[in-house]
This record gives sequence, structure tokens and C-alpha cells, in this order.
Amino acid sequence: DAELRGDPVAATLAWEAVLELEPAHLPALRALELAYTAEGRTRELMAVSARLTAALSAPNDMIAMAHVGALLALSVGDRRGADATWREALVTMGQASGSIPGLRQALLSLESSSREAGATAELAFAQDSMASLFTGDPLARAVFLTRAGETLVDLGRYEEAAQRFREASDLSAGHAPALRAWRRAALCQGQFVDLVDCCEREAAGAHDAAERARLYHLAAIAAMDRLGDEARAMDNLRRVLAGDAGNEDAFVRL
Repeated sequence: DAELRGDPVAATLAWEAVLELEPAHLPALRALELAYTAEGRTRELMAVSARLTAALSAPNDMIAMAHVGALLALSVGDRRGADATWREALVTMGQASGSIPGLRQALLSLESSSREAGATAELAFAQDSMASLFTGDPLARAVFLTRAGETLVDLGRYEEAAQRFREASDLSAGHAPALRAWRRAALCQGQFVDLVDCCEREAAGAHDAAERARLYHLAAIAAMDRLGDEARAMDNLRRVLAGDAGNEDAFVRL
């Protein structure tokens, strides 16, 4: 109809009728994708994108369509729809090879778009899932574990967040972003055992002598004043003075 009679509305209705009879009919889905895009019918386009994703068999095609669907959902403020689309895409990604062209870029773009909408359990799930894809890349895995930890902190799930931060630190030789986020969260939550642990880890990897002494000093104060762990406090105070011999508080405490 659109081509022969110049009637795009009738053509759209005809393609919609085709889908009523055959929901996975690929030519109809493609035609409606174009029609809804031209007409600015975002909600209908989202539904077609979801059907296209389900109808495709090549993982990279499915990922690309899921990416489009999630971004469309975010554009109309449908965060739940975006999360559901993303979750389905992650299942496909988890079954696919990490060598799929464009996979990492799709992951990064999709995760970035969803982060802008705020912390949700689905976002933390997605970041965890993405971390699991980078088994051969410790740094990339640490990055996504850190992001998952930050999301979990925002959701008030400190213990789960601390697990992500600790794993990220173990994976990538004292991953500094993870340790900084962990230190802030532990301090805010009054988790002083964790605070001492992450300050010591962060100090061990610090390149600046003054920053290293400051972190050991914080660890010593937490160990002494909050945990009553004199032995650990003494160890850290000695480390402070090794890098900052003029630190009066460390000298007095020791």
C-alpha cells in the first residue's frame, strides 16, 4: 500500500495485521520498525524492537537490538522497561562468545545510559553480569565490580558492596578506584574493620609518600580508637613515621 497507493497508514495497519497472525514475521517487524521510527511512535517502536530481538538468532544482532530497545525505553522514562530489556540482553551475552564484534562497546554504552537514570537492583545485576564476561581481563572485571559495588552502596547493601570492592582490589593489584569507594563507604557505615583493611591496602599501593603516610595514619587511628587493636595500630604508626617522621600524633600514640 505504501508504495503502490502511496498510503503509509494503510501499509502500517496491514503489517500490524500480519503480526497478529505471525508475531515473529521478520519483514513485518522490519517494516513497522521503519514506520514507527518515521512517525515518532516510541512506545510501539519499543514493542517492535523487543520482538525483533527475540526473533533474531545471531548474538551480535540480538545485542544491537536490545541496546536500541533499552535506549528507547530510557528516552520515554521507562526505567523498568530498559532494565528488563537489558537483563534479557545480558542473558544472551552470557551465552555468547566474548569475541563478538562490538560487544564491549555495546555493554559500555548501555551501562552508561542506565547509570544516568540512577541506582537500581537491576543496574547492580547488570554490572555484575558484565564483570563476569571479562574473565580474561582483570582490569575490566575490576572496573565493573567497582561500579556494582558503588551501586550497591547507593542501594544500602553495604556487605554486598564490600565483597565487590574486595574482589576488585584482589583482581587488579590494589585497584585504586575500588579501594577509594570502599574506604568512603566503610567510613560512612562505621565498618571500622573494613576501614582498616582498605586503608592498609590503599596505602600499600600509593605512590605518593605523604598520601601513603596519611592512609596508614587513618588505619592506625581506626584500629586504636575504634577497634582497640593495639598491635595493628602500632604496626601502622611505625609505617606512618617511616614516611613522615614529623607526624606528632603518630609519635605520641606510638
